[in-house]
Amino acid sequence: MQRITKSILVIIFVASLAIGATGAAWSSTEVNPNNYFETGELTLTIDPTTAMFNATGIYPSWSETKQLIVNNVGSVEFNYDIVASKSAGDDLLYNSADFLLDIGTTAGGHEVYEGTVSGLTTLGSARNLLASTSETLYFTVKLDASAPNGLQNKSATVDFTFTATQP
Repeated sequence: MQRITKSILVIIFVASLAIGATGAAWSSTEVNPNNYFETGELTLTIDPTTAMFNATGIYPSWSETKQLIVNNVGSVEFNYDIVASKSAGDDLLYNSADFLLDIGTTAGGHEVYEGTVSGLTTLGSARNLLASTSETLYFTVKLDASAPNGLQNKSATVDFTFTATQP
């Protein structure tokens, strides 16, 4: 039994010498200091911020175009979408197939949206704006020439909501 204990102690001693003999005494360390991180800001603004339209006495074949500027005043790019919603007035006019809206990047254009006012539930494909840039949109609202008599003396208050999200 003593022989076994001595043998184990010799093995442990030799192993510790081997481990100590292979350990390197040299080392080197570098520090990459002061790494700074700051989040960006996603901020959409529009101009004007008040109603674009205040149209009364509209009639079949009537149309009016107004300009609106979408601004990215933040430090990161974003995609934006536009949704129309009725905040007051008659469903008959708001939901009419004859109450039309075109949105374009030029006066009279419709490459951004073309359809009914109530149909603007999404642009279909969001518009992209880089940081610190803007885009001018032209909104043309019209009452089609075939608008029926049932649309006489109707009104609708419509809100256009712009929402920006990260791409």
